[in-house]
Formats: sequence, C-alpha cells, structure tokens
Amino acid sequence: MYMPRTYTYWREHGIVDTYRVILKNVIYSVWQYSNQRVDRKYGTDTGGFIHLSELPFEAQNKASGGGVQSSPDGLFRRLIRQLPAEALDYTFMDFGCGKGRTLILAAEAGFKTAIGVEFAPQIAAIVERNIAAFEAKVGRTGLSVRCVDASLTELPDGPAVFYFYNPFEIDVMRRVAERISAWHRATGQKFYIVYLNVLPAAAPLFDIEGVTVLRRGECRV
Repeated sequence: MYMPRTYTYWREHGIVDTYRVILKNVIYSVWQYSNQRVDRKYGTDTGGFIHLSELPFEAQNKASGGGVQSSPDGLFRRLIRQLPAEALDYTFMDFGCGKGRTLILAAEAGFKTAIGVEFAPQIAAIVERNIAAFEAKVGRTGLSVRCVDASLTELPDGPAVFYFYNPFEIDVMRRVAERISAWHRATGQKFYIVYLNVLPAAAPLFDIEGVTVLRRGECRV
C-alpha cells in the first residue's frame, strides 16, 4: 500500500483499520517470500495457481481436480517433523502433486524416495523440469512423477507416507481412500496420512484402525 493510498485509507477508515490492512499486507508479503524459498534456491518453478480448466487435456476426473497450487513450505515442514524418524525410510507419495514443490521439500526432509502423482500432462512436465533443476543442484535423487489418475496409480510395495493438499473433490478422494484401505488390508504395510486443507468430509474416509493421520499440524491416532 503506497503512502498516498495509505493516507487516503486512513482518512476514510481510521487508524485502527489502516493498521490492520498494513499488517495484513506485511504478513502476506513475508508468507509469499517464504514460499518462494525453494524456487530461489534451486531455480525451480513451483509457485502460482493454475486452474485445471485452463489446461488443454481430457481426463475422466478433470472436473474434480480443482486447481494447481503448491503446499506452503513452512506448514509442510512442521507436519513432516511430527512423523517418527523411521518414516523417512518410507516412500513419500503426493496425490495431486501440482508442480512438485512437496517432492523437493520431502527430499530436503530426508525422504529417500518421493513420488508425485499428477494427471495433467502439462503440469507433470513442469514437475519433471523442476526435478531436473533440483538434481542439477544437489545430485541424483529418488524423486519422480507419474502422469496418471490418482485413483488408478500403483501404490508402493513397502511402507508409505501418503500426502494430500486439497487435491480433488470428495468423489475422487473416496476412491483413493478405498484403494489405500484395500492396499493396507492386502499388504499389512504401515503408513501415515498427511492432510493439508483437505475437505473436512474426506477425513473420516481414512479412519482405519492403527493408522496415524496428521492434519493441519495436529496428530490423530
């Protein structure tokens, strides 16, 4: 907010409201700067928002996909720190990985294998470029992306951390949850669910006995 605008706003709304607007703008700027850390450090492109309707591709669940937006850097790291150390040896799998920022954050956190699932070909291509840019800085990693519908993708052979950042609507989430539940019953593999801003109605879908769910920074067993 420039000074002339600030002065005009102050004249019209008073000092308290003006202070609130300035504080809100400062907080937003700090948040934006923090979320650009990965791109500044590795020369990647993980920011911005893209609605799937803007992309020229066809898919059965396209209308349920919403938009492409990366997870907040700080909140992701706070959630992952709640996992036990052994979870870093599990496969990290991000359903609806967008541009792949979480894959890089997962590698920074210590995961040896991180898989992104993204069904929009144009976005999956961006993830591949981001992985290449990241590996150019740090060397070869265990990062990869699959261009496939989340409800159809293969699940890991071993234990896993399944990550969701508001990726799709409840109908697709239900099918993904049923697939994970069936995988769990068939294999007995240990796994964790990590939520960020997932639809509230989706949370009970993962109420599986013995499964830990991390959601918005809170741990529920």
